[in-house]
Amino acid sequence: MKQGRQLRLILDAFILGIVGALSAQAFMFLLRICQSFFLSRLAGYYPPGLPGKAHMEPRGAIWTAIEVNGTEFQFFNTHLSFRAKGRQIQAQALLDKEWLSHPDCRGPVILCGDFNAIPFSAVWRRLRRRLPDAQLTLNRHRPQKTLFGRYPLARIDHVFVDSGIEVASIEVPNTELTRVASDHLPLIVDVDIPRS
Repeated sequence: MKQGRQLRLILDAFILGIVGALSAQAFMFLLRICQSFFLSRLAGYYPPGLPGKAHMEPRGAIWTAIEVNGTEFQFFNTHLSFRAKGRQIQAQALLDKEWLSHPDCRGPVILCGDFNAIPFSAVWRRLRRRLPDAQLTLNRHRPQKTLFGRYPLARIDHVFVDSGIEVASIEVPNTELTRVASDHLPLIVDVDIPRS
């Protein structure tokens, strides 16, 4: 299997694992199997929630280092709280020394997921200070909304990319299948990873 195809399968698994039906344990097991191909780091966690408040829905993040064309890049996927204060705490945790500011987080970085945060919200602005929003970096691209599938009203799913990564194309498929598969439309961002 070619490395590009492997990468696509891994990235598809990331999306399914975070927003789909896989349990965290099943998803981590899947990634450990895939790790033998070209993953050099694998970490997962449940981000902090509000003190004294039970999680209404499980949240999480996954970080892996993936090598493509001799270049190692850092790939993060997350699903943040729908509560504003919870999102702020979780976004700060992602930016701190255990994740995006960790010494091992070097080279190109991609951070994606369901942030439950619209553009120009406090969380979006905080993350954008660290990484550009892919939908704003592509020339002649009008940012596309992903929530709700039938009638997209908001842009809360984001892909943030390191400035060293070139965004080649962006697509939000809006078909009968994508509208019934989830309350979010998929956000597909094709990137060019620089060669080392």
